[in-house]
Amino acid sequence: MISRCWRTVRAGFRIAALLFCTGTFAWAQPAGTLTLADGKTALIRGATVYAVSEGIKVREGDMLHTDAKGQAQIEFQGGTILNLGPGTRALLLRLPHGRGEAEVAVLSGWVKFAHKKSATGASLRLHAPTAQLATEDATAVLHAEAGVAQIFVESGAAKLTELGKKAAAGSTRAVKGGEFI
Repeated sequence: MISRCWRTVRAGFRIAALLFCTGTFAWAQPAGTLTLADGKTALIRGATVYAVSEGIKVREGDMLHTDAKGQAQIEFQGGTILNLGPGTRALLLRLPHGRGEAEVAVLSGWVKFAHKKSATGASLRLHAPTAQLATEDATAVLHAEAGVAQIFVESGAAKLTELGKKAAAGSTRAVKGGEFI
């Protein structure tokens, strides 16, 4: 009787361990692919720095850095394209796993993105040191450097929120295709 009970407990632990490992693997699934890496591109994942090339899968929490002559392009599930220009540092905060909002922190450099409206209502939010840009359907360029953010919306519309001291949200305004701020 005791041996049957012990076998049942061990089987329960094995099932729980299997479910835990499966859930952790699903959470860490990649949400995008690096489709272009021109020049030197570094991927910082955790405490490790990798020199990367096309085809690598990116995840939430990854940081990408292009050298002064480099360029990198990431294509996310759902069709969003993010192109990092020369000398850009970006942190992938939240990535869409088929739906939901994508968030990218642009620490410095040039970023061009194309985000198309989807049936799931997914949006894209870019954080720069002095501004935040949110869109559900736009193609735009963001340039961020010490104390300055420049935005050009090529097509579509976006909302720009200027950040004040200590990153407090300031004024928000709509930006439409053809406008430069």
